[in-house]
Amino acid sequence: MRLTAIRSFFSYAAFELPTHAEQIQRVLAIPAKRYNHVQIHYLSRQEIDALLAAPDPNTWSGRRDHAWLLLAVQTGLRVSELAGLVREDLHFGASAHVHVLGKGRKERCTPLTKQTAAALQAWLNELALGEGHVVFPIALADV
Repeated sequence: MRLTAIRSFFSYAAFELPTHAEQIQRVLAIPAKRYNHVQIHYLSRQEIDALLAAPDPNTWSGRRDHAWLLLAVQTGLRVSELAGLVREDLHFGASAHVHVLGKGRKERCTPLTKQTAAALQAWLNELALGEGHVVFPIALADV
């Protein structure tokens, strides 16, 4: 990334400072760094089950975290998308789905399984109406 910025600057400098062309060409000749991209591995079913079992179902934040994790695992939404999720983004019924406006203002509709839809409905029923439209609010005890 830094090398790209340096190359861009020196490409500009080549037009502005033709008297330094030799030195600029040496900088522009620096080869790009090559590296192997590591394959991203997905969680196994056992790892997902352990992750979903971690929140305490006896606490408000535990029930919130369980619904949040279940939605994240099933849909693959980014953290920013999950944090900005509002009630109007969730649609239940025969074709339950979540609608998000993601990175680059791209819209996505992701279907929900019956288990995830039920967990989200239970979570939304637990939320007080005075807490706004955010699906996963932060409690003061969490901060």
